[in-house]
Amino acid sequence: MRFIYGIFVIIFASTALAVNQIPDQFVGKWSVEKSDNFDEFLTAKGYGWLMRTLVKNSGMTKVFEKSGATFNYKILTPTKDVIWNGIHFGQPYVGEYLDDSRHQVIFTYDPREHKLVEEHVNLDKPNERQDSYSYTIQGPYLVNRLEYNGVVSNRYFRKVA
Repeated sequence: MRFIYGIFVIIFASTALAVNQIPDQFVGKWSVEKSDNFDEFLTAKGYGWLMRTLVKNSGMTKVFEKSGATFNYKILTPTKDVIWNGIHFGQPYVGEYLDDSRHQVIFTYDPREHKLVEEHVNLDKPNERQDSYSYTIQGPYLVNRLEYNGVVSNRYFRKVA
């Protein structure tokens, strides 16, 4: 009986450990290749024509790196980079975001849906509607799903390194 209990504990612990590590399929450097409904998403968020045009036409690269028991996340753009190091799944991380405001972000992973989720709270505007993004792997793409006020956009990133 102890043997069976011991095996159960080992299986449970290894499953919990796997969920606390960023899954290998997300690790790497991903550059945006195409988007669906992105202009409509930016419009729903209140961006004017000029800002939408700049955002849509500038490149974006996302980087997920393992770092021991944590992971690093980078958003690289021609005008501003976001570099967050030492992120733990399920724990708040505070860092500067693309809009120059401080965001509290919590990353989680759903192993049943193979989905990475990124929940934001803009600490400079805590009463504003907050963002939730998700990532899945679909064929050669890291698909970043964005939603705001019922408007959904998917951005497709191709692995470059």
